Amino acid sequence: MLFKILIFILLTQSLFAKPIVYFILSNDCPICHTLMNDIKSNNKIKELLSIEYETRIIDTMNQDIPDFLPFEGIVPQILIIDNNQLIGNALQGAIPSSELTRYLIDVKNYLKNKNKKVYYAF
Repeated sequence: MLFKILIFILLTQSLFAKPIVYFILSNDCPICHTLMNDIKSNNKIKELLSIEYETRIIDTMNQDIPDFLPFEGIVPQILIIDNNQLIGNALQGAIPSSELTRYLIDVKNYLKNKNKKVYYAF
């Protein structure tokens, strides 16, 4: 019985798991600070990131980049992972938070529908 409960819990967690947004930054990068300050000042993206996504911030100065991330060495870089798969391409540079908000909404809609591609250019 305990085994069936554990299987049920694991399946339920995977069904309701949120996509993960990885912000790969460097503490000594002024563009990274500009990006994060812009995000901090935008309530819409803060709400979207807290409700629809899990957010992870990785500092390259600590060299703690997980091996499974296709990090290309350029900061800032934003990666979205869902069910262990990269969604879209890596976003690089200081993307305005309003554009990033729109992109994250499009990605979330794509993940819900699964029947159309999202093409996006900054």
